[in-house]
Amino acid sequence: ANKLQYEQGEKEMLRLAKQELESQVSALASDKEFVLSEQDIVMADKENMIATSLEKIENMLEERKQQAFNVAELQTLVESLQRQLAAKEVEHGNVVETLTGQMSRQQEDAT
Repeated sequence: ANKLQYEQGEKEMLRLAKQELESQVSALASDKEFVLSEQDIVMADKENMIATSLEKIENMLEERKQQAFNVAELQTLVESLQRQLAAKEVEHGNVVETLTGQMSRQQEDAT
């Protein structure tokens, strides 16, 4: 009878130990799922941040390209205006020279 009670007690302890192990395995599986889920969320956040950063960088590069293009256009315009100004200065110089010559002839004619 004692032996029977002892075996039943042993079986009950083994059953409880097995139940405890199953509970721990279940908890670990649940923890693993949670960790994997959190990891997916973190990875998605990082990927989103990277994508946003890349988009900002692309926009900045596009702005810089546009600025460089605008500067080149302005430089071309400045050079064109400088050439026009130089031509006008030469033209004005010629007009002044012509008028000076005419005035000199008129003065000579007058005397």
